[in-house]
Amino acid sequence: MAKPGLRLAFTARVKVGPAVELGTGPEGRRRMIPILSGTVDGPDLRGSVEGGGADWQKVWSDGTI
Repeated sequence: MAKPGLRLAFTARVKVGPAVELGTGPEGRRRMIPILSGTVDGPDLRGSVEGGGADWQKVWSDGTI
């Protein structure tokens, strides 16, 4: 059986804002990282990242995000 191959799908370069700390709950600390803008570029894909989204995170007590 042949091994599956891998190839680059795309590279995303995203500008983000500073983390906004939202507080600590029973399952860890919550924070939000605003997405400001960016680009996506690959062999079969090219585009832009529009601002307005966010990365919503939970930070566990062991540091895992």
